[in-house]
Amino acid sequence: MYPSLQLKLDRFEEIERLLQSPEVLSNPTKLVDLQREYGGLRKISETVRNFIKLEGDLAAATEFLNEATDDETREYAQAEVNVELEKNGATFRGRGASTDAQSRRALCAQLQWRDLQSP
Repeated sequence: MYPSLQLKLDRFEEIERLLQSPEVLSNPTKLVDLQREYGGLRKISETVRNFIKLEGDLAAATEFLNEATDDETREYAQAEVNVELEKNGATFRGRGASTDAQSRRALCAQLQWRDLQSP
């Protein structure tokens, strides 16, 4: 993942914690500033979180697929991998992407474009 996306996610999570602190809750100016920043980072951070979860789910399904010993289990595991890809709108096979690295680059490019479009 690009460092800039990780930095945004880290800042978003920091703001989540700060918004629960008594010091911030008792300071209306600080609260409004943090809420505004939180709102600006929310969409991209949720997308990055979903991507991280997808990577984990795909890794687990792929590991299961690689450990499958019979055709029926392999078929089931491949279906699980496909479900994870389709569930997240990431049907990379039909788009010509052949590796996880290419899939990550495509998502990161999409996230950067969205980030540039948000005010």
